Amino acid sequence: MGEGAVWGPSYTAGEGRAIFAIAFALGGTLTREERLERQAFLELARGLSADRPVPFDADAAERIADELFPVDRTEHDAQPRALVDAVSMLLGTSLPFAFTVARFRQLAGLRAAEAVRVAPETRVFLERVASLRVPAAILCEGWSTIAQRKAALTGLDCPVLVSEDIGAAKPSAAAFATLVAAMGLPPEHVWYVGCDPRRDVGGAALAGLRAIWLNTQGAAYPSDVPVPARTITALDELLPELCETYTRSLLGLRYVLHSTLAWRPGHFVPGVEYGLNDPATIPPIV
Repeated sequence: MGEGAVWGPSYTAGEGRAIFAIAFALGGTLTREERLERQAFLELARGLSADRPVPFDADAAERIADELFPVDRTEHDAQPRALVDAVSMLLGTSLPFAFTVARFRQLAGLRAAEAVRVAPETRVFLERVASLRVPAAILCEGWSTIAQRKAALTGLDCPVLVSEDIGAAKPSAAAFATLVAAMGLPPEHVWYVGCDPRRDVGGAALAGLRAIWLNTQGAAYPSDVPVPARTITALDELLPELCETYTRSLLGLRYVLHSTLAWRPGHFVPGVEYGLNDPATIPPIV
């Protein structure tokens, strides 16, 4: 497929297989960070208190930051009103909503490059995904501008669907339906990789996607959540299957093109006469 090609249900592979796509959660899956939003909140509160007569209460600010951005959440829903109310309460004065939210986004964006980490092996994996031209996307929670900045740091050039923009958050069916619509494929042909059993894996599985659990900590999987199609401990464990599925898809696409064009005078699909339209004749790429 050339640049700008649209992948959709019309591109079907041999033996009933369709072109597939892969999507990822962001925080904890593609990125690691030192609680960027929490840092930005504390910096915002400290900065706004500088010209006020009431001394800045660092302990209270830490407690409020932990409530707004708990440590056990790798991605956070956008809470603009809660943020403004928290800062106003801390400083004992009412703050302008738009200004306070804009300043918070600005501070988080400025600190993103130093706070967000992408592991070298994750970069290599994403480069391989890009080289295969497999359609990809990111579905995550968060403040739109901040999440977009984090996603850009991964180096993966793909659509980034953020809860604040799409009006739905994982694990809701609406969030995953938006992802499926963006990929233009049936749900069962969209892989979704995430580290949170409930929000990522459970939500994706219930929505009919191929849910893959990235379990880097050796954690136990909750018994009351739909099981993942596969569990991995590192992203690069997906590469052999990714390459095999990709190869089948391209061979199937070649078969479709041959079936469409072979009868037309002057059209030639290289390799068909050697049986390359049959996925069974080609070993998987690993």
